[in-house]
Amino acid sequence: MRSSEPLDELRRQRSTLDHANALNVTARLTSILEWLCKEGETKEIIERLEAEIDASKVFPQARSSRVVAATREEIAFVGYALMTNCRKSGFWELCVGLNIRGAYSSSNVNEITRTGLDEYVLPFLDYIEDELASSVSCSTLTSMIDVRLGTVVEQCLVLGLPEVAQLIGDVAAEFAESEAGVRWQNVGNSCREALRITVRELISRADLPIDADVQAANVKRLARVLVEQSAVSDSRGTLTRLIEAVWDHAQSVTHREATTKEEAARLFIWSCLAISELVALLPAAK
Repeated sequence: MRSSEPLDELRRQRSTLDHANALNVTARLTSILEWLCKEGETKEIIERLEAEIDASKVFPQARSSRVVAATREEIAFVGYALMTNCRKSGFWELCVGLNIRGAYSSSNVNEITRTGLDEYVLPFLDYIEDELASSVSCSTLTSMIDVRLGTVVEQCLVLGLPEVAQLIGDVAAEFAESEAGVRWQNVGNSCREALRITVRELISRADLPIDADVQAANVKRLARVLVEQSAVSDSRGTLTRLIEAVWDHAQSVTHREATTKEEAARLFIWSCLAISELVALLPAAK
């Protein structure tokens, strides 16, 4: 299946529960679970959920005691357990055994069925959908990073900028690692360093005159000089503003501890784009 197909199929499977009742719900849940356990991506999500949750803390030891599920993962786990066990006994009977009856402790089997679906099974399917959507997003993000990374690294190596190529490679490697313990704000500093080295090296190679009042650490000013002195037309200042914006954003990311992986990846892609545009100026420098 293509990356989006499991999501589409999951939504189709879920729709069979829209008008489910006590008589047909068990068969429908069994069918959905069989598909979930056969589909590679959803099977992996379920296995991770099982590994994360301690079933003994979620399900009560005393009879007729409600399940103890507060977090998104715990609620999803209960929904998964209900679907798994309803193959051995009816869904609504399982719900009764776990005191899942609704706000008014209903004895109506269809109301009990609806309560079990709404409170646990549908949140479980929502959890699977969210995880699938996240994996599709990560896959797309990885592809974008790979394409941009390959282009920039090749440019840097051809032009003899090994430091920049190494920095870009190191940052890219971080996105392939586990998120645990990674401080994504550090990507900001790495991107700034790559931009700084690129600008200063290109200025040096083009042998461009720099005013005495321009400090060597002023990357934005140096980048402006580089663009202005090249033969590439930037009459609207688009490229200059792009580089300045990326530099400023990298600085804000560097100083924000709450930076997420997605935010760091976005900065990385923008930085690679800026560096790619900069190195393209070198052959055109006056």
